[in-house]
Amino acid sequence: MGLIEVIKNDVYLSKLFSTVEYNGIDYCKLKSAKAKKFLAKAGDYYDYILLTVSGDLSVFLENENGKSYVTERIGKYKAINELELIAGEPAIISTIMALTDCSYISIPKDIYYGWFLRYHSFTIDVSVRLGKSLCNLSKTNGVNILYNSEMKLAFYMERAYKEANKPEVKISESRGFISESIGVSVRTVNRVIAKFAALGLIKLEKGKILINSECIKGVRYFINNNKSE
Repeated sequence: MGLIEVIKNDVYLSKLFSTVEYNGIDYCKLKSAKAKKFLAKAGDYYDYILLTVSGDLSVFLENENGKSYVTERIGKYKAINELELIAGEPAIISTIMALTDCSYISIPKDIYYGWFLRYHSFTIDVSVRLGKSLCNLSKTNGVNILYNSEMKLAFYMERAYKEANKPEVKISESRGFISESIGVSVRTVNRVIAKFAALGLIKLEKGKILINSECIKGVRYFINNNKSE
């Protein structure tokens, strides 16, 4: 399926490109990436915005001690490199990796910025998206700074469950990936997972964390009972 067909068959994309009168559409390209592929790496320079169409991706940031952690998991209708463009930053600040096979629209930065300056409705759409992203980043940074390893993992699982929007979620990431995401050792992750399983907060299926509608109630109760005053 070509780009125009994808846009016309998607309510959000159809509205978005209609808003900008399909200006510059000939320079936009529909692309895809396999799971575990990096779509962007922090510090690199990209001449385009990636507007996600399908699939799930992880956004990584590196803090001052060199630890990388996941700030958010994103799905469709997210614009990678958008914040940097609007802020005037030449290099991308986050590393983006596909968690699943995904597709996206590559949009040249000059065309995207032209839309931002020219079309009022598009400007509002960008502003709302950036606002939500910054709120999420602020919350994640707070969790990684303030809380212990058990709370970090609990928040990680609660966020994964919420973003998946399913009654039962299997966290497919490896223990190593999770440890990097929340800034603790793999040994600590294993210890906390074993404790949570014993408490009935999670289930384990071939070593992977499984969270259902009952488990998440326990995870949220644990979070609320252990938050700092």
